[in-house]
Amino acid sequence: MNTKKIIISVFIWMSVMQFCPDAAGQQQRGLLEVYLPRQIKTSGETITIADVGVISGDESMASAAGKIVLGRFAKPGQQIVIEASTLLSRLASNDISADKVRLTGAEKVVVSQQQIVVEGNKFVEFARVFLLNGNRITDSVYKFELVRTPDKLVIPAEYRDVKLVAGPVANRAGN
Repeated sequence: MNTKKIIISVFIWMSVMQFCPDAAGQQQRGLLEVYLPRQIKTSGETITIADVGVISGDESMASAAGKIVLGRFAKPGQQIVIEASTLLSRLASNDISADKVRLTGAEKVVVSQQQIVVEGNKFVEFARVFLLNGNRITDSVYKFELVRTPDKLVIPAEYRDVKLVAGPVANRAGN
């Protein structure tokens, strides 16, 4: 009776090992797993697979996949949507076939840059303080009329130490 239990236990264990491979087994067979979040912010202008997903699996394949470029931001404030099919296509064009990749998470990732946005009303506030505070350059200004609010200014996060200062324009145009 005891031998029968051992044989059944061994059979069950072998079945589980055959149909439920572990992560180490996936790494040995060269499988790559990429988890895609719904949104991500990146600091650079160029987007790579390592920027948009969490890569695990075979180390050499994961390293190579992480360096694959998916795109580039054309202008500040832009958002780029990368679909899972695009990611699989980029992997395939770099000799990593879809049957070696397991995608998990979202179907598409919205990628944006880390940035600082200065709203137009902030520029108006700077100008008002500069013009109405009675400094020697603008002593004659006692009132001004705003024609329109300036557009917002988007600054990439790498320039986060930029300081905006109001001051006179060196070249004055006459009417």
